[in-house]
Formats: sequence, C-alpha cells, structure tokens
Amino acid sequence: MEVDVDGLCREMGAAPDSLADALETARFLQSAGLCRIAGSTIQVPPDARLFLRTVAQCLDGRYKPAPRRHAKAV
Repeated sequence: MEVDVDGLCREMGAAPDSLADALETARFLQSAGLCRIAGSTIQVPPDARLFLRTVAQCLDGRYKPAPRRHAKAV
C-alpha cells in the first residue's frame, strides 16, 4: 500500500527525478485524501484503498487522463 518513488527509480536504473511528475500528481491526490506523501514515499491509507488504482496511475507513464468534456446534453 506504499511505494518509495526514489527507491523504485534506483531499482529500475532510472534517473532519480524521472518520476518527479508522478510525485506532483500524487500531491494533488493527497489534497483529496487519497494518499499520503512523506519524502519520496507515497502511501495509500486503508480508508482510501478503493482508490488505489487512481493513485497508482500517477506512476504509469503511459496513462493519459481523458480530456474534460461535458455530457452530450450540455
């Protein structure tokens, strides 16, 4: 239920700042109560477990959020 982003970069042989955008996205999710950030560690609390996929998506470089759009009736 947690990941050390810096440790993950070291493990994969990536540059230490290669997931800096992921941490920024996680900070937005933290403001919504979906995760906690301490240093480079992202943790999903038990009460937000249903949103684990949402938090994990910030680490997926292939994930592109859908553009915001209105319902067809608008």
